Amino acid sequence: MKTFVLLFLVLPVMAYTDTITVKQDSTGNYTTINQAIMYATNGDTILVYPGVYHEHVYFEDKEVTLASLYLTTQQTSYVSQTIIDGSNTESCVTMLNITHPLTITGFTIQHGYAFETIPDYLSGGGLSIFNCSQVAVSHCIIQNNTGYNGGGIFSYNTNLSLAGNIIRYNHSLWIGGGINAGPYSLFFDTIDLNSIYMNYAYIGLDVARSYETVVNNIKLDTATISNPDYYFISSLDWRAFYLDDITVEANYGIMEQVDSDLYVSPAGSNSNNGLSPDSSLKTIAYALQKIKKNSNRINTIHLANGIYSASATGEKLPLCFKDSIAITGQSRKGTIIDSELTSSLGTLPPGEDLLILKKFTHIRGNGYTNPFYFGSIWSDYNKKTLLDSIVFDSCRSSFHATIEAGTNDSTIVSNCVFSHNRGANIAITGNSYDINTSHINIISTRFIANYSDTLVKVMVPLQIHGLEVLVNGNGYVKTNVINCEFSDNVSSDDNYLSPALFGMSIRMHSFGNLINTTFCNNTGSINNDGTAFGVEFSSTVNTYNCIFYDNFPHQILVGNLKPENTDSLYIYNSCVEGGAEDIIHPGPYYYLYYDTSNIEKDPLFYGGEEFPYNLSDKSPCIDAGTLELPEGVTLPEYDLAGNPRIFNGKIDMGAYEWNPTVGISEPQIPNPESKPQHVQIAPNPFSTQSTISAQWDKSTHVNIEVYNSAGLLAKTLLEGKKFPGSCQISWDGTDNSGNYLPSGIYIVVLRIDGKETSSVKVVKE
Repeated sequence: MKTFVLLFLVLPVMAYTDTITVKQDSTGNYTTINQAIMYATNGDTILVYPGVYHEHVYFEDKEVTLASLYLTTQQTSYVSQTIIDGSNTESCVTMLNITHPLTITGFTIQHGYAFETIPDYLSGGGLSIFNCSQVAVSHCIIQNNTGYNGGGIFSYNTNLSLAGNIIRYNHSLWIGGGINAGPYSLFFDTIDLNSIYMNYAYIGLDVARSYETVVNNIKLDTATISNPDYYFISSLDWRAFYLDDITVEANYGIMEQVDSDLYVSPAGSNSNNGLSPDSSLKTIAYALQKIKKNSNRINTIHLANGIYSASATGEKLPLCFKDSIAITGQSRKGTIIDSELTSSLGTLPPGEDLLILKKFTHIRGNGYTNPFYFGSIWSDYNKKTLLDSIVFDSCRSSFHATIEAGTNDSTIVSNCVFSHNRGANIAITGNSYDINTSHINIISTRFIANYSDTLVKVMVPLQIHGLEVLVNGNGYVKTNVINCEFSDNVSSDDNYLSPALFGMSIRMHSFGNLINTTFCNNTGSINNDGTAFGVEFSSTVNTYNCIFYDNFPHQILVGNLKPENTDSLYIYNSCVEGGAEDIIHPGPYYYLYYDTSNIEKDPLFYGGEEFPYNLSDKSPCIDAGTLELPEGVTLPEYDLAGNPRIFNGKIDMGAYEWNPTVGISEPQIPNPESKPQHVQIAPNPFSTQSTISAQWDKSTHVNIEVYNSAGLLAKTLLEGKKFPGSCQISWDGTDNSGNYLPSGIYIVVLRIDGKETSSVKVVKE
């Protein structure tokens, strides 16, 4: 009976008024905006009085105007006083499948958070507008919202008009930091101007508009920069290529771009100019907005050591990399970008020329937060991608755990480490549109202790293999894999019908050279005959000086079911456990040349903690390689442990050269089985100072010395008669004359009574 009386009292109000008031003090018709929308009818105006409304506003299919007192007073103070706050849990305002015109005016809309809400991947943190006929948004401040697709506003299949709004400080994990619109139309008032600035996104920092969306020429009052280019206001085709089909004008810019290098530090501030280490900026995202591309040189963003993340420094991830702007860390291990399992690292949008990233570590990238499932870097349809001295660690995805570098003219990955990543594969794809121009080079890189994603069969039903580095030709592509290590990787993909490649695959009309690469202790599923290396789909690979050992269940795959996809594999001067008998053939169409220079013996690894697949002094792989390599192949100067790659005019099999000893004429190496390590170095690598710790168990004469890579004494750290004990010595990277030594690899040697008992490599950056 009480419910009946309440309805009786409310319905007359709705029937005879076209203005509904919302007041939090209960003196209006309703206390919440959603209540007012529920009982409104076509043509009503919902007038909201000042206050902070912590609710998620859902419009129904009615023609209504939702407004603050700005509508009736034109006083702008009401805009900041009337707040719809999403509390960082959902979109602030949702308009879904509305056939009637809607108007919203005079609010601050903030702290919305929309991530993979209905409809999937189409969400806006501030306003999520989907399948609506006409929506007008005016004189609102839309700020500090986060959306998966459209930080401030997402508009899909809607005619959206904007007038007098301020859209700022919003963040999209995918496209359109301020606005993502498409298809239908997006109209910017040319008299009552909008201001859109300092938003951030994967692509389209302030505005992203799809090629299907009609948009008038954009005139703004205030933008991030006074002359916004496609980096800020982006018109995109279906592949996310930038289109040059809109014009943008702005009266003012928030920041002034600089044509120079910039410096960033966790201890910096975005109020600094960033032009020197002493005036560093704080976030990489801000530096990318501020730095200007120069067609005549590469400008660089220099990152100081430290941790860059959303929680530690307010970093905006994922990053929108800028064409021909290099990002370089101070040191590979000391400069850390932490995605905190909320996003990938970043992208260079398709169609750009050059991506250069160097000397840092990316950890905890999350590929589930983007539609293509890559955990760190996306670089598709670019001319050249260069990744040098980067560690990718603990990233995850059901598809590409770290890198998707697709259909590029050239991709170079050098001196990198991929470790402890969870995901299906790393994909590097050649350009199928420019025949004979694509080159893929993977050099001096380690792939260690990665493992497959148990969700792969659910998330990506068409997944190719369980865990692999996939070089996909898509045309005639030249691939060189030189001086690399694939070890201790695990794939558990039991459901795929053909063999799962848990190390590396060169496929799809590629021509490859596999040189001095070690595949060891990788584990796949016996149910689908997993292999450590494979040649597939009309590809040809030459293999020299490689080691395939202790991989389970098989070492190598070659062969196809169709004659038009015949594969060819040539193996020279390599160590293959089980020999040619452990090379499996899933199809009858292949050519295998297995040279008499190959061996099937135990490689007798060194077994140390840092480089367990280094060669011991009894290894049959020593001097068993060949220097008669394919034309155009250039070996790096050093192996993965920092030893000279060629010694005495000879080369070993695998990624590690047997170590010639430092400072003496005959090549020797301490054997860890008989001589335990007594020296520890931290940090290693180091840039300004490292600490060398050593111990000895008797009274003796102790020498601790530093040698350069040529075997010359550079620094004596300790010398003299010592009682049993230990020491900790700080070394600042100087030589005996006090001069700072150049960056490079050095060897710290401990001698007891003149006899070398321990030697450890240290990298000065």
